[in-house]
Amino acid sequence: MNTLPHITSPDKYTPRPGAKMFFADYDGFNGVLSITNDHQPIFKTPGTAWHPLMDLASLVVLGQVDLAMQQVVLDDLNGGLAAIACSRPN
Repeated sequence: MNTLPHITSPDKYTPRPGAKMFFADYDGFNGVLSITNDHQPIFKTPGTAWHPLMDLASLVVLGQVDLAMQQVVLDDLNGGLAAIACSRPN
């Protein structure tokens, strides 16, 4: 199984609230690009956590993610749709 390259930090990274998200390709991996509160670029592929980017020469920004897709990414950060639905009060 392939893993993202250049990732050495175990820290948890999250996008800055209100930050735009972009479809991107990073060293052959398709995913979503955003920034942290410190304006550090971070990258997420489906099923992985956000990772900081160390080699911007390997990054290709493809286009902005629309609002619906942003909500899918944010739902995924909160455990997915099943976790959200099960955590709601009745």
